[in-house]
Amino acid sequence: MPDGSAITNVIARGIDVSRWQGDIDWSQVAADDVSFVMLGTRSRGAVDPYFHQNIQAAHAAGVKVGVYIYSLATTTDMAVQEADFVLDLIKDYPVSYPVAFDMEDDAQGVLSKDELAAIANAFCQRISDAGYYPIIYANENWLNNKLDMSKMDYPVWVARYSARPSYSNPVMWQATNTGSINGISGNVDIDFQFSDFTSVIPANNSLSPGESLEDHRGQDVLLPELSDAEGRLDQRWGGLVLHGVRRSGGNRLADGERRALLSG
Repeated sequence: MPDGSAITNVIARGIDVSRWQGDIDWSQVAADDVSFVMLGTRSRGAVDPYFHQNIQAAHAAGVKVGVYIYSLATTTDMAVQEADFVLDLIKDYPVSYPVAFDMEDDAQGVLSKDELAAIANAFCQRISDAGYYPIIYANENWLNNKLDMSKMDYPVWVARYSARPSYSNPVMWQATNTGSINGISGNVDIDFQFSDFTSVIPANNSLSPGESLEDHRGQDVLLPELSDAEGRLDQRWGGLVLHGVRRSGGNRLADGERRALLSG
């Protein structure tokens, strides 16, 4: 901290990035005490141009991945559309950290607390129904003056720079937007994790680009297309067996999603 005091009860240090950070050397990032990243999903109404390369390279470097969307939703229908945008984007990727709903846009600032709660709940419920772990990102001004968190039963990722957050029990804290991390040119947001997500986010062993089913023998694996998985089993790994389709934790399957336990 600027006053020289230590930050306590931290489980892990991470970052959040988007197109503003440009090309990133994720091997250097991982070696600089970065355990996780929250990736921006949307920019200027379209998929963030760096999203796909970032999620693939971060995962390959051993950095755990979560995502966020800067929300422009002013209705619950818009919030559900934003959730579906995120779900469609991440369905084939290994996401083992939260999916965050970033509420701070000026268009939302004129809405009532009841309206904002309904919007956040619509997004988070959609994300939760798909088997992911939703959280709400907000700065302390919004948490203190615009949001009624008693109407939203979801964890909080709080932003407050250069001083500890006053908000009680956030799961993560965005502590600065002027951090420096090896492998990233310029400033980057630094985040600290306070809550252990292992009990609420099932281990995600989804297939990454270039991986095969053989790499995951004996594991619970996300199979975006079951028919394709069966075909690959028959053609390449005759000894592997699919033991039913299921999702860890009892959550329902997202559209097109399959999980299976592989064994020989």
